[in-house]
This record gives sequence, C-alpha cells and structure tokens, in this order.
Amino acid sequence: MGLLFGSKAEKVMSKAKKKGIELELSYAEGYQIHKGAVFRYDPKKFIVYGFTEALRDQTLAVRIPSLDVYFQTRVTHMTHDVRGRVLFYCDMPAELESLKAQPKESHFFVYPKAVAVLAISEEEAFLDDMKSLKMYIWDVSRSSVALVNRGKHKFETGFRFLAAKLTLGHVEILVDLEVDQLREKELGRDRVQIMNCRYVSEIKEIEAWVDICRKIDRL
Repeated sequence: MGLLFGSKAEKVMSKAKKKGIELELSYAEGYQIHKGAVFRYDPKKFIVYGFTEALRDQTLAVRIPSLDVYFQTRVTHMTHDVRGRVLFYCDMPAELESLKAQPKESHFFVYPKAVAVLAISEEEAFLDDMKSLKMYIWDVSRSSVALVNRGKHKFETGFRFLAAKLTLGHVEILVDLEVDQLREKELGRDRVQIMNCRYVSEIKEIEAWVDICRKIDRL
C-alpha cells in the first residue's frame, strides 16, 4: 500500500484491517450503531462491512474506540461480497478527529419507572422454549439502554435480545438489543449486573422515547 508516505487515515485503515480492529458505524444523524470492519482500502477510498441498514443517507459516522478515532465520510455506493455481506464504499477522510473531543451522549436516569420485557428463545438455552424476562431499566440514551439484571443467569457481551419491549409511561417501543458492556452495582442489599445494551435495529419512535426519558430524569 506504500504506507511510508500514506495519509494518517490510510495508516489507521491499515492498522484496523491488519489487526481486525472493530469499527462502530452509524448514520451521521442516526443513533443505531453497527459493529463493522475494514474490508479493503486504497488512498482514495475504503470499504467496510457490518453495517446492515439500507443506504438512505450518504453520510456515515465512523468511530474506532481502540484507536481514539472519529470521522465522517461520504458513502459512494454499496454492493455485496460473495458471502452476502453488505459492503459500503466510502471516501477516504481528509481529516481524523479524537473521540475524546466528541460531545458525550446524554444518559437519562429512569429507574425504577421504566421496564424491559425480553423474549428469550435459547437454543443456547438455560430456559425451555420461549419465555420472557422482565427487567427494570437503569438509564437510557439515544443509542443504548442499561438494564438491571437481578436474576441468577448472567449474560455475556454479544448476547442479543430480539424484539425487546421497552416501556415508560405511555411510550412503548420494540427494538433488538445487543449486550456490549457489563458492570456490577450495589443496589439496596443486592449486588446486581448492569447490562448496557446498544440498539441494533431502527427505532421509529426514538424521539418520543428519548423525550419521555428526559422528562422522567428531570423529576
């Protein structure tokens, strides 16, 4: 690739591809983050996979947390590889920014007024057939929700809940969730698992959802 004289962006792409570093992809004005990777790159463009939404906005936001990199790029077109993966062709960015310099996302504290009902259909099963779990929601942002797991079973990062029902007041949404961060917290006399789950499907009611969570947080 001739990276001795390559741009900073090329060097980042080279490192991300060689080391299999994860990218976080979203539309610039959207909030559903998809985990992706570099498929190929050259001095003028790079190709990513892992972003599964239809091409409805040509501006893609790319975050590479492990390299402290953020930039926006223009999607020129999309296609599929032989494995059926969606490939997004993007312009190589002229400039890179630090993730630390980006405004932090607001989180709204809603515990214990919001609940999540999670369908569990485990072939990986600790439950028989399909059952549901009910968990309180700890806090909410535009891209994720934190759930309070008081149960005996501890979930791992990467676990997905399909069509989770999140409810607060009169607002109810259905969304697919993926566990991406775990921590433990003392809650009363119990030590509970707090599961941060990112939204991995589109939420049409995102504005109504965030608005009611913001109002509850201010009470």
